[in-house]
Amino acid sequence: MASYAAAIPFLIVLLSPFLPGSGRVNVPPASAAECADGSSLAARIGLAEMESEVSGDKLLARLLTRAGLQLASTDALVAAGHLKPAKRKLRAAMHSLTRFRARVESLEHPPKIDPTTAGILAAHATKAITLLGEVRATLGTTLPVCPTSTTTLVAGTSTTTTMATNQTTTSVTTTSTTTNTTGQAGDTTTTTFTVFTIFTLPPKLDYAAAAIYGEANLSSGFSPDPYSVGMTAGGNVDVSYLGGACSGFATTAPDLRINYGSGGSLLRIYFIGANGDPKMIVNDPYGNFYCVDDSFSTVNPTIDFDNPAGGSYDVWIGSSAASTTIGGTLYITEASSNHP
Repeated sequence: MASYAAAIPFLIVLLSPFLPGSGRVNVPPASAAECADGSSLAARIGLAEMESEVSGDKLLARLLTRAGLQLASTDALVAAGHLKPAKRKLRAAMHSLTRFRARVESLEHPPKIDPTTAGILAAHATKAITLLGEVRATLGTTLPVCPTSTTTLVAGTSTTTTMATNQTTTSVTTTSTTTNTTGQAGDTTTTTFTVFTIFTLPPKLDYAAAAIYGEANLSSGFSPDPYSVGMTAGGNVDVSYLGGACSGFATTAPDLRINYGSGGSLLRIYFIGANGDPKMIVNDPYGNFYCVDDSFSTVNPTIDFDNPAGGSYDVWIGSSAASTTIGGTLYITEASSNHP
């Protein structure tokens, strides 16, 4: 007869070496300490500590609650082996924390929150986003394996088999046998480790990454208007995977992050290139992507947000060909008379 011990799911990021020329990665078993660690993602990033610092602002509390629910869903999906939807949930949680950070920063000027508290919350959120980004980047490729054990009694011989509980493609098995004091065959232990097949995925835009040209913290009525940033953009990420009108090649990290305090009737973002045919991609505070190519009878892109929400707008400028650059100036304005 057999008894089965339940697997203990976990989410600990562990880099594993590629097997030379095989296109696979051999995932080692997790240590006993790792398997005993049932810490949730929310606990690992200190979500409760952030919640304890938030008082009097319903939006901040709501954003943290939403992030907590999204992280709990991520934990559950990983435990069930559904890694692709887990990555989507984890991305949503990172976006909630990004909006939380932007909200904290918008309350600093003019001060509506204690500056020391605001600094602590913003720094904590940044560290949390970074940690979750590292977890998300390795989900499904380097996840260590917590084992389950089954014990079968056969005529005085004990056989223990350790089995990987995550999705598998190939198994590597080792067996060792011990001899008892009477000279008869004793315990035989068979250990099975998972080998995951690794596919090289094309690079994608990462709105959680630090912006190459920094952040613009703007509130309604900002001056000077237009606000401008000179840059050299373009990269090797084919943004057509976003679908729709999205085309061109950009860097993984945003070129500029705009933290907007809301209150205006129009937020216009446009780029005037010094060469080539620039493209623009913007990720809004709700996680939606918008893409545009030409505007105002020019080859330069413009994106308008009417009655814009407060939060982070991540902006990428793309070039027409991979790994080529395009220079120019990115402009942010609230005046409809400003355009390419």
